Amino acid sequence: MRILLVEDDETALEVFREALTEYEYEVVTARNGEDALQKARQQSFDLVVTDIRMPGTDGLQALEEVKALNPDTKSIVVTGYASEAETLKAMQIGVGEYLKKPFRLSELLQAVKRQLERTKVDERERSRERALRATLMWALKMFLGESRLTRASWVQESGKWAITLGRQLGLPEEEVESLSLATILFALNKTAPDALPAFVTSSLPDSVKALLELGVEANVNPEARQVMEAAQRLAQSSVAPEQAREASDDYASRRGMLHVALSLEAAGDWENASVALAELSQSGVNREAVLASLGAARVAWKSGKADQARDLARQAYTLARSVGPMAQAEVVVEAGILLALVKADEARGWLAEGKKICEGLGMSTRVSLAALAEALFFEAGPLPSSLREAHLALTPRDLVEQGYWLLPAMVHSQAARACQEIYPLLTALVSSSPGRAQRFLRDPKVQALVKELCQRNSDPEFLKAMGYQDAGMDQTAELATLPTGHSLRLFGLGKMEFFVDGRPLAEAAWKRNQKAKLLLFRLALDPQRSYTDEVLIEELWPGQEHANKANLNALRATLRSALRGGEAGDGFEYIVREGKGTRIHPECKVVLDARDLQEAVQRARQSKGEPFERLHLTKVVELYTGPFLEACYLEWAVSTRNGLEQSVLESLNRLCQLAEEGQNHDQVLECSTRILQLDRCNQEAYRLGMQAYLNSGRPEQAVRLFERGQRVLKTELEMEPSIELLSLYHRAKLSI
Repeated sequence: MRILLVEDDETALEVFREALTEYEYEVVTARNGEDALQKARQQSFDLVVTDIRMPGTDGLQALEEVKALNPDTKSIVVTGYASEAETLKAMQIGVGEYLKKPFRLSELLQAVKRQLERTKVDERERSRERALRATLMWALKMFLGESRLTRASWVQESGKWAITLGRQLGLPEEEVESLSLATILFALNKTAPDALPAFVTSSLPDSVKALLELGVEANVNPEARQVMEAAQRLAQSSVAPEQAREASDDYASRRGMLHVALSLEAAGDWENASVALAELSQSGVNREAVLASLGAARVAWKSGKADQARDLARQAYTLARSVGPMAQAEVVVEAGILLALVKADEARGWLAEGKKICEGLGMSTRVSLAALAEALFFEAGPLPSSLREAHLALTPRDLVEQGYWLLPAMVHSQAARACQEIYPLLTALVSSSPGRAQRFLRDPKVQALVKELCQRNSDPEFLKAMGYQDAGMDQTAELATLPTGHSLRLFGLGKMEFFVDGRPLAEAAWKRNQKAKLLLFRLALDPQRSYTDEVLIEELWPGQEHANKANLNALRATLRSALRGGEAGDGFEYIVREGKGTRIHPECKVVLDARDLQEAVQRARQSKGEPFERLHLTKVVELYTGPFLEACYLEWAVSTRNGLEQSVLESLNRLCQLAEEGQNHDQVLECSTRILQLDRCNQEAYRLGMQAYLNSGRPEQAVRLFERGQRVLKTELEMEPSIELLSLYHRAKLSI
């Protein structure tokens, strides 16, 4: 058993250390709170014994931060005098025992023994739960293997989905096992409610019960809740085709399922990603089904199934044409790229078509991608300018998403390797996903090509990105980050993702502390600002009187530890104190997708009535990939989320107006559909959609859209449709 002993009195420290060492405990000593925290970050402890009053960080502050790093750590507080506030604080932290000086050494030894015995009891309870989970899992597998349920194999697969997602989020293996069990039970109950053996429901571990109940008050950490809710959505949509189609009416559910499927793809679980994407692609004619079909084609290509990738790319293209021109433009470019990768005949024609559609819609990023793909695969168009324009147009998320084909295509292209313009884009691609880049660049067949590039360009930034110290040396053992400084790249629209100096930050680094993520997002929304402790406490713990600077100190320590990834690194601190406030280090470059969206909105507003207005409006819609911090209901997050949604609605409405003026009925329908996904009661969107259906000779669709709007308005607002909608409805009925 390892004990951390914290005491600023050197005599007392030595006496306590000798006494504990005699009982064969492993004792690590610290003379102040800062020293204790440094040692707690380097190794875990079963027990912390600490004095309260010390210079600098006091014992309770240090203990709170240690428990933030490892919640299972037991604790004993010793002090000569404790104020009422300190006593209350000790209770809030969950201190195990409180010893008042003076006390006998035997009292300390007995307290230590009691606390470590509690550790053993907790471990025995965890062992019992592990054994019970293992027994239940074995029994369920035997039952499913011998049963005649038509979807028994699918029920078992649902458990594998939960395992993959849980591990990707960095959950402890015990929680992953509970998730797998709960998901199997949920899926089995949905498939055949009466088939569930009675002994199973009567002997469930508490952790599994909490996941199955998943109420608001359920004792489930946020990451486990996220996985279970995602697995339940997959289970709901996979019970039967009819139910899947019914569930597909829920935009939030479809979006959640798409994030789950893409998470499976990112984790490299292509088999389960294919299953999830296939399910979603059958959810009807909607944007999520289109992206799922395209994702299934991408996963098939990554899995080495060229024929299947070609067929799925064609399916995605066909479906996209029914959704609208923006979806068609988005899909046809990447589908053309996939067809080029499998050397399909129509690839070049699709890329040309996609570029033309994107140019008409002002989708500059897609235009750049299509032009670069044409130049790389078919030597069509000027390659240097295509490389230069792509480097300027691609966003951080584009670099992450398109790197799977773009990096190999550029390196293998002799023409591209001869262009000076390749170097900035290649550097950005490698920096965006170092792990994926490292796997590719370590390939012996690729190393000679990379060395050729490095010999032609001695720029230290490029050489460091490619893993070389200089053009004449061998590659270093590990790809390094760029020497231009430190960076944070954060994605909070839809799925949360974090990149530190270009490297993805593993979920395990957060120590299951969701609030540390929120603190980082709060600081990143205005990285030039220094937030006072009082402001951060109120914004992160609004109305909670118990919250104080110790809570914030612990949270700050967790965030700093997470950004370091648990390693010392070069000692750079991404989060710093400035005066009486906290901010992101001024030398750290910060990229936040929400701020990129805000800037795009400003450009769109400033360009109203100008020739490039449509281009800026389309960029706003492209950048919006989902609600900002969707599960967070702190005031600043809700305000930002609502503001962004209103800005996107404003851009979509303006795009609708421009499309209506140009009599582009399909784009009106697509944009009005996107508006209704964000605002189900938007009567102007219903009007625009109905008018577009009537103008394009589809009165039956106009009637169906009216009836849907009528139901939504009645249910959510208890109101009837406007006179304008009623007038369009009667026109549509007369036209049938």
